[in-house]
Amino acid sequence: RFLFQEEDNRLRIGIIEKTAAVSAQIEREIAETVVMAQSIAAVAAVSPDFEKEFPLIATQLYRDHPDIVNVAIAPNLIVTQVYPFDPNLAVIGLDYRTVPSQLPSIELARDTQKAIVSGPVDLVQGGQAFIVRSPVYLQHGTSSAEEFWGVVSIVVGRDKFLEAASRLTTDVDLDVAIRKHLPDGSDYTSVFGASDVFDNSPVQRTIALPYGEWELAVAPKNGWPTVARSQDLIWLTVFGVGLMALLVLWTIMSIRREKNTAESRLINAIEAIDDGFALYDPQDRFVMCNSKYREIYYKSAQLFVRGTPFEDIIRDGVMRGQYPEAIGREEEWIVQRMAAHHRRDSETIQQLEDGRWLKISESGTQDGSTVGFRVDITELVNARNTAERLNAAKSKFLNIVSHELRTPLTIILGYNSFLSKPSFLPGHARLIATLDNPEAKTPEIRSAIEEAFNEVSSFSAKAEEAGKHLLDLIGDVLDYSAIDEGQLRLDRACLNIGGIINCVASQFRQKLERRNLALELNVEEIQVFADEVRLRQILFNLIGNAVKFTERGKISISTQVEGNMVVVSVSDTGIGIKEENVDLVFESFRQADTSAQRKHGGTGLGLTISRQLVEMQGGKLRLHSTFGQGSTFSFTIPLFISETEPAKILTSA
Repeated sequence: RFLFQEEDNRLRIGIIEKTAAVSAQIEREIAETVVMAQSIAAVAAVSPDFEKEFPLIATQLYRDHPDIVNVAIAPNLIVTQVYPFDPNLAVIGLDYRTVPSQLPSIELARDTQKAIVSGPVDLVQGGQAFIVRSPVYLQHGTSSAEEFWGVVSIVVGRDKFLEAASRLTTDVDLDVAIRKHLPDGSDYTSVFGASDVFDNSPVQRTIALPYGEWELAVAPKNGWPTVARSQDLIWLTVFGVGLMALLVLWTIMSIRREKNTAESRLINAIEAIDDGFALYDPQDRFVMCNSKYREIYYKSAQLFVRGTPFEDIIRDGVMRGQYPEAIGREEEWIVQRMAAHHRRDSETIQQLEDGRWLKISESGTQDGSTVGFRVDITELVNARNTAERLNAAKSKFLNIVSHELRTPLTIILGYNSFLSKPSFLPGHARLIATLDNPEAKTPEIRSAIEEAFNEVSSFSAKAEEAGKHLLDLIGDVLDYSAIDEGQLRLDRACLNIGGIINCVASQFRQKLERRNLALELNVEEIQVFADEVRLRQILFNLIGNAVKFTERGKISISTQVEGNMVVVSVSDTGIGIKEENVDLVFESFRQADTSAQRKHGGTGLGLTISRQLVEMQGGKLRLHSTFGQGSTFSFTIPLFISETEPAKILTSA
């Protein structure tokens, strides 16, 4: 009999140990999955771009926990995203309200605001699994009212979730069963194994869930040996209680480790987000942030330690000049920033001292904490500013073009009115008076005729000059339009650039002489590969520009071979260009002087067109200028090597 009692004691102790181990492992599996679901739900509650960020977070969790069947989100109880996607395609679009077997656990999660473990359930995509669902509630501003957004679901295969229980049934000769209370508390339903195990005096343990509990029962398949004596039972009970206390402590420590692991995985997922992320507790003290947030506010990063008040971090950034808007009105800006932060539902735009622009989104969580996102929108702001600047430049351009076109048209129409009615000309009146005078002599008549014709010729020349000016203005606009639309085609060939420069420069000699400007040419007979018409246009624009802005001194034109390119330079001793305007002269519709009353005319397209024509031929147009001393425009054109080589030269340029 004593031997039977010893056998019974050893068996019961062994089963107690195995039961505690199995329950601890199942609790760890459940706790880890619950923490992951709640973490995703927390991000969904505060992130305005959560649905865009979900694949990144899900990928990180799935990579660290490959036993997960899938992770899904269901706004308004309709599944919109699932990861991995391909094997779970059938889940997309599933409305939980149409699945009676799953709807009660979802409604329970919604009503209790706790994570609910349900299962085993038959999956739409096949197989059985346990599902952990965490509800997502959105909080609006400082209001205590919360809006139910939907649920986050993590599906874990039935075999993985109950792996410890399954192994216990196969490794030793034991019956194992798990049951749970029905939602109304009226009965039990089986989770694992046969329910009659609970009728065989089993060793029982409670498996804690976030909401409710499971009961685990383990008993020998062939029943218990002879009942032990009372003193042996007392000893066994004391030993079992002590062992269970140790196992409970071990379980708690294991759950804590698993929780820390889950939090670490969540942090890794947050690190994968491209935007800055920070969390502040209900007392507005720093809790955590990702590396992107530290990189954005690098000047204040030394204060990003747990417990630092948000206001201290803001004040430190103001002191270090991190916020240009605060300079000169520091306290006022801090008050405004703190007010926006405390609204906890605000979106503001903020500029940093390095020129970057951020969109700041801050939201509150259920426990009163504040979650902040920092999205870099520098490219968007710069694009908007560029568009506004170009729009303003185009408006000024239209005013300038209107003035430029009106001036030659007025001249043409004005002089043409005299030519169409010569009787208004002083010379015509004198000619008629001379012819009507019977005593007039031939020299007097000849003089009157010459005066009349000189007036007509002078007016006609001025009208012709204005007409050419008008034609040039219209030509600039048409050329720019053709280049902008990609319709301009080049006809490149072997050209003597020295001869072309001499020819173009000769067209300015008369104008140079009238203005007492010297012309220096230091050009060589060099063969280049270019479009002759467009090369002449480039030279005409650059030389004409130099003459226009030079009051005294000289214009110099030179050529020089550099590698496979020829450098053509046009220098002047004119007014020069201020440093801040050097880049503007090449922009469309821009001039250093944009007023309608400016001294020098033009559309502001000449240099833009010249640069584009140079670049289309494989070269570069550059400017070096000193305000008050003069400017040098230089451009490169490919050398002509042979009929088959120019394309290679263009590529290397």
